[in-house]
Amino acid sequence: MIRCLHKILRAAFVLPFTAGLIKDRRNGSYAVHDGSISGVVLLTTIVIIVVVTSIALPIENSRYLMIGLLFLATFSLIFCSVLVYYRSHWKYPRKPRVTDKLKIIFLWGFCIGNIVYLATKLAVNIQCDQYPSLVEPILYYIFIWVFDISQTAFIHYFSRFRFASMTYFYYILMFMFVANISAWTHRTIDMYYDDQMLTILEKNQTDNTCNNKTTAYQTVAILKPFLEPLLLEYCLLCMIFISEMWPKYITETKDQADLHAYDSASHQQSCENQPLLSSRPLTLSTSHHSTNKKSLCCVVFGILYTLSYSIMQCVFLYVDELKPYHLINSIYSLFGNFVTILMIIKCFYELSGQLQPKKTPRTTMNMKHFIILTTSLATCGFFLFQLIGAKYHNTRDNVNVVIRLTATILQTTFILQMKQYRKCGNMNSYFSIRNVFSFVCIINFGMWFYYTFVSAQHEFFQRYRHPMFDRHTSLAVKHFWFPFLIFYHFECFLTFYRFFKE
Repeated sequence: MIRCLHKILRAAFVLPFTAGLIKDRRNGSYAVHDGSISGVVLLTTIVIIVVVTSIALPIENSRYLMIGLLFLATFSLIFCSVLVYYRSHWKYPRKPRVTDKLKIIFLWGFCIGNIVYLATKLAVNIQCDQYPSLVEPILYYIFIWVFDISQTAFIHYFSRFRFASMTYFYYILMFMFVANISAWTHRTIDMYYDDQMLTILEKNQTDNTCNNKTTAYQTVAILKPFLEPLLLEYCLLCMIFISEMWPKYITETKDQADLHAYDSASHQQSCENQPLLSSRPLTLSTSHHSTNKKSLCCVVFGILYTLSYSIMQCVFLYVDELKPYHLINSIYSLFGNFVTILMIIKCFYELSGQLQPKKTPRTTMNMKHFIILTTSLATCGFFLFQLIGAKYHNTRDNVNVVIRLTATILQTTFILQMKQYRKCGNMNSYFSIRNVFSFVCIINFGMWFYYTFVSAQHEFFQRYRHPMFDRHTSLAVKHFWFPFLIFYHFECFLTFYRFFKE
């Protein structure tokens, strides 16, 4: 009777929250799971609950919800750090990647940008007495700052590891995921309502004298075009890091290390024996390459194009006298987009040339690839939004949008496919796959820089505004789709940089 009751209670309160891979079989009667399946199911459920609640509740109530989530997430970070401190064997060194240090630098930059921008925004709200009570907003911003700093420091240290496959870590990282998705949603809604209120004031020709007289407001107005996109990019970059720390079931052992060494040697032999389409001799590509003149030329060409493109866009955005000469700008953009899509086609071409399949098959998708795919879909949606108003554009603009849409689809597909391949072959020509990777990397960085620091607040309403949509629809697209477009190019920049260096 007691044994039957124990099984019933375990089936009701333990198994639903620990479902996952089998960790241990006890006495041949029941198995212990690691919680990997329960963690994912609960994660997706909590995310949709938080998103819907944040949209439905008033701003004040949704902020109290965020305070509770940020408190739980911060507590989870502290608990995880203490847990691993006393159980150091519960974390395993992760194979370092060439983009790790670069991503950490960007993460700290995004974190500092968040703190500076939110601090100035809070100062404006306090000076203008926009809150009936200061307790709620001050608590909200303090918890955001504490969580952002704690999370950044946590990622800085633990990004070198992957955690053991244990229920603790699945739920800890799940809370971090929920907190970042909730912060992203809440910040997006806040920015949407801020711009909507500004639109109403402009429409009614109302002047907010409090804002105009404060230095803090002027500071926010200056910082907003540059720092507001970083609020959302920080959350998405943190989710990339968390996915790379996700618990692993099979840990690295000596036998597996020998297997990897054998796999590398076998791959080298296959590269030497399998000819390219061009019948050039093949050599195994290593992580260290000498920078030759041909590679340097490709890098310089990519930098010159991205700089000239950004400068030209700024000139046509802010100099009214040059707007009638928009034809030059369209042709230059069309040229750059056409070259980019040719480079991506070149990447696919080399799948039977300088890129060879890895000996050991890899999983098709992981969490990082899922995030890339999600941002890619949102980017395509943004371009489709532009095409809906095609009758208000000329043919050159429409062709540019179609090429950008095609390049996004091809680039995303290649990134997902590249997990099964590695560089292998002659890397000394102008059009070697390594030089192609460097060029595409620079182009994506240039697009991220341009969308983040140049066009995020200006070009969307000046150049891409469609008369068939009202301003509220444009605001919704700007705040709910445009950030994904920015982060998509940022993540592609990091990905192709890793392809270039590895």
